[in-house]
Amino acid sequence: MRGTRQVSRINIGTASIVLILIILCLSVFSLLSLSDARSSLSFAERRAQSVQAFYSADAQVQRWLSDIQGLSIQEAAARRESLPEDASVEASGEEGILTLTIPMSQGQSLLARYSVSEGRLISSRVYNSEDYAIDTRLPVWTGQSDEKADGTQAD
Repeated sequence: MRGTRQVSRINIGTASIVLILIILCLSVFSLLSLSDARSSLSFAERRAQSVQAFYSADAQVQRWLSDIQGLSIQEAAARRESLPEDASVEASGEEGILTLTIPMSQGQSLLARYSVSEGRLISSRVYNSEDYAIDTRLPVWTGQSDEKADGTQAD
């Protein structure tokens, strides 16, 4: 009697399924990478716009400060040639401080405080000039059931 040897080998169907799964996984990962790259580009462009708006506003503050050197507080508050139209200047006469506000992008403004008596910039900072509103239109589950104690749905 002849002995038959069984040779274990992978069928062609199994190899095809494994190959299809590998290609599918690589396709999904490539699409996820593309999506991440697009969102990173969008964020980088918004950040670049914000940084450019800051340096533009800072340059306007520096030009204005060079224009008002040696002027009285009333003359300095009235000097607006180097400022944009939407900028505001407030004078505090008793302290001798001028406060300059220049709107930037995305609801932010640059606030610069200048001491006329000392002839120097006291502070310069960016702040949110518009109120931040949280979007509550999406129905987000809070972790509590919408059912009443008697089993009926809450209104």
